[in-house]
Amino acid sequence: MEAAGRSLQCGRGLCYLSWGFLGLLGLIDASECKPTFGADYKDIQGFVGGGCKELGNKEGDLNLMGAESGIAHIDFLHNVLPCLTDKDTVLLLYSHSDDVDEVANLARRVREKTSNMHAVYHQTDGDTAAQQGEINKLCSSTLNFIWPQATPASMGLQHMWELSTKLVLNAVSTGAHILKGKVYQNYMIDLQVTNSKLYCRAARLLQRLSGHPKSLCEEALLKAIYQVDKLTEDIMTCNLTTHTHTARKVKKVVPLALVCLLTGYSIKEAQSHLEQKPIVREAVEACLREQTLFSGSL
Repeated sequence: MEAAGRSLQCGRGLCYLSWGFLGLLGLIDASECKPTFGADYKDIQGFVGGGCKELGNKEGDLNLMGAESGIAHIDFLHNVLPCLTDKDTVLLLYSHSDDVDEVANLARRVREKTSNMHAVYHQTDGDTAAQQGEINKLCSSTLNFIWPQATPASMGLQHMWELSTKLVLNAVSTGAHILKGKVYQNYMIDLQVTNSKLYCRAARLLQRLSGHPKSLCEEALLKAIYQVDKLTEDIMTCNLTTHTHTARKVKKVVPLALVCLLTGYSIKEAQSHLEQKPIVREAVEACLREQTLFSGSL
């Protein structure tokens, strides 16, 4: 978690390299970071052995949609590995039932570019892959889950692997974004308002953090989305889908609305203050301190 946080703090990224059924968990966690934390797709990326083919994607290979749609290990090797540095973090996700020789081979290639490599490894009691010792030496840290041998009465072992891995990934990605400053007063403040669920969550969050009524918070949210200090009738009559579609193009919507609510700044003034500090939490706190000092001097 700390390694991933340091990577995000300096503008670098975290990569999940996965094998087998654990690969989908890495992809899910990476995909959740964009709407939840306002993350760029390069902040946290997931890759699984054979990519879309291995996952049985009904639409086939998505590489034609662009490099960011490549999720196979070969895509990692071509698009990400050449640019890796020690400021990036790589996390290996696999089990003893996967091709551990393949894991070791890819780990060697990653280690040539960065020493900041870690692993989450599942095995059953007594089943240790021959290559695991080498992988441990290549990695800065290894989280090794050792499970009891599966029996006919215990068919939920794979589910236990999946659940424990998902909890680890949640902790890593959430903790990394907290360290990056994407959380304010224990709330994920830099979420992207890209659908109705997130729009409503943003409005509730503004209410909770500002103490202002719902109507005023929604007004501030719309002003931040449309980058205006006064809402027009056209904006007010647009449907929610139009609002969320417009919000996709705007960064730091919720922090911007919150600063305006708490300080009375115009949209441009709030943007200027937020741009001075790349860490969202610190930017919001700095705006509030400045406003408090200004009010006290009157």
